[in-house]
Amino acid sequence: MPQIVFVSDDAIHPLTSGGRLELWGELRAFELAGVTVHLVVFHREQISDDDRRRTMALAESVQFVARRGFVRATCRHPASPYQVSSRAMPPTVVDEIVGACVGPVDAIVASHEWTLPAARRISSAVGRPPIVLRSHNDEIAYYRSLAAHATGSKRLYLRIESARIRGALRRQQMWKGVAATAVISPADEHAYAGTGIPVSVVPPTFDIAPRARARPKPERTIGFIGALDSSHTEEGLRWFVREVFSVLHEADPTTRLVVAGRRASPALTSLLRSASGVEFLGEVDEAAEVYDRARVFVNPIFSGSGVNMKIGPAMAHGLPVVTTTIGARGLSFLLPTLVVADDASSMRADLSSLLGDDDRCQKLSATGVAALRAHHPETTGPMLRELVTTLRVGA
Repeated sequence: MPQIVFVSDDAIHPLTSGGRLELWGELRAFELAGVTVHLVVFHREQISDDDRRRTMALAESVQFVARRGFVRATCRHPASPYQVSSRAMPPTVVDEIVGACVGPVDAIVASHEWTLPAARRISSAVGRPPIVLRSHNDEIAYYRSLAAHATGSKRLYLRIESARIRGALRRQQMWKGVAATAVISPADEHAYAGTGIPVSVVPPTFDIAPRARARPKPERTIGFIGALDSSHTEEGLRWFVREVFSVLHEADPTTRLVVAGRRASPALTSLLRSASGVEFLGEVDEAAEVYDRARVFVNPIFSGSGVNMKIGPAMAHGLPVVTTTIGARGLSFLLPTLVVADDASSMRADLSSLLGDDDRCQKLSATGVAALRAHHPETTGPMLRELVTTLRVGA
């Protein structure tokens, strides 16, 4: 049975974001493909005992590693991106991994560039198996875009971080030791064109039993959940509340917007709590708390790069999705099942239609669930298994 060490850049539980749902799905894909996984989880917030138990059920062994704070990480490694320097691998954790692995390790899977230094350290300790990078974004483009749309001290931080990332990636220092890269979108293959690293496309995995809704929710409720500390998300959500939702709510006061997500700024929190018809839940234990209440899901993102993971889980819960073109980036295979609107007038018209048309909602729900078959763990698991086992054979 193949054996890997999977180094996660974020906590898995609670499942409060599309990114975490995708990480969870990948672990399930490896499990169903017969791959033994030893998991390393870097996390910023405290993880509850219940969430630790849920995470430990996903792998043969699990090591939780708290990230360093900004000041400590920056002082120790001032030239390194904080996203990397905050994810230091303690020697005691490496020892625990060595003790947990029985027999040869086929590969170290680094989820995100940020975990590559930790992956290299683990690889050295367990017999130098190949390192596979599971890429989620073109990081240079992503941080450049974040900096352009942020304000104040956050903008300064993002500009500094963007410069550090560009330096590390362009020197190829970040990719040292990587044997293969698996991107989640063909749109990101170009980011690795000059590295000499073999690149394959493995779609994101969503381990949610897709269920088309036989009947849409009767309530006129629009749902949104995302990382509210992202400047892209905040900018898009502000625009949506002002330009789209407020008009829909004024025309029909029964129209509601339910919003959830972590680390919202005080200004965004104030806007959401004061806007008529908006219910702001803050950070929730499970994203399903939003999906189960909504009739339709919206993704008003106008900038950035990478794949918006929030779309897949919403579709898996049977929700029609209204998104911008940027919001659907990297998900071209789902485009026929999405409603795309890039201006306020079009988005209002599409949402108004979906809030009143049961037949259209049911059709989009059914076609969306069918399109997600390419993202089932049973589909992506064999692709991931072949990637790690082929590398080990060729090493």
